[in-house]
Amino acid sequence: MMRITHQSKEKADEKTDRKADEKETHRSNRQAQRASQALVCHFQRRHGAQVKDHIMRLEHLNLFVKDMDKTMAFYGAAFPHWSIRTKGSGDWHGHPRNWLHFGDDYNYLSLNDNADGEIRPHESHSVGMSHMGFVVTNINAMIDRLRTAGFEIAKPGADNPHRRNVYFNDPDGFEVEFVEYSSDLPIERNSD
Repeated sequence: MMRITHQSKEKADEKTDRKADEKETHRSNRQAQRASQALVCHFQRRHGAQVKDHIMRLEHLNLFVKDMDKTMAFYGAAFPHWSIRTKGSGDWHGHPRNWLHFGDDYNYLSLNDNADGEIRPHESHSVGMSHMGFVVTNINAMIDRLRTAGFEIAKPGADNPHRRNVYFNDPDGFEVEFVEYSSDLPIERNSD
């Protein structure tokens, strides 16, 4: 008789969650691709022109961080289905750095270490990024993963019947919003 240890059960559960996240990401990407194609067809019918070049999506964000390992602990917990696509080292305007691209086949974060200084305070009106937002399919699982990795919710999201959202701060203080939608209708998803 084989005995299953608590640790091996956790690993099996983690693997099952990762596979479910991967499957959901591919489903979401297919939905987004179909929506983009439908939009192209709509504009072509309406305007009689080729508009394929006008449809876009955000591919990556490029962040400078102080400690790559701490940063990867955060984003690795948030996105367990992502992996390091490529990495290297080099010089950024006379400043040595290591960099990596962490993501999937469609989106990624470009992370660069050896950063100086602090990011802008979230409550300020200074120039800079306020936060970045990611759509997730299971916000409770994502919150659990981040808490297990040692990160706590920085602030709760808005009360909305069509979405749940929550904010975390990554190790460098970048505010990251995670949102799970319960509607496919843009008018409901975007309502306040």
